[in-house]
Amino acid sequence: MTTTAFGPFRFELDQRRLFRGDTPVRLGSRAREVLGALVEQAGQVVRKRDLMAHVWPDMIVEEGTLRVHISSLRKVLGESGAGDQYIENVTGRGYRFSARVTFADS
Repeated sequence: MTTTAFGPFRFELDQRRLFRGDTPVRLGSRAREVLGALVEQAGQVVRKRDLMAHVWPDMIVEEGTLRVHISSLRKVLGESGAGDQYIENVTGRGYRFSARVTFADS
């Protein structure tokens, strides 16, 4: 199993489970997939259309739907204007997971 860590969080990539310390964090399935796609490519810009194709395969969704899930992730991760920022909006291109991520196999 591959686990990532960033800030006070741990995210199990294989199971798509998020923890703050040892406490599980509740996330909807689509938000978990968005987070997984961003964390797997941490530091790189992930295009909006690539995220949508990954999270909603064989479905047509509006960018607004993706924005809703990004917003909910930011709330769960505790992002604020003055605090830690994990998900960066790259105008006109997509999103980047900008926090330092460490990967470990267990």
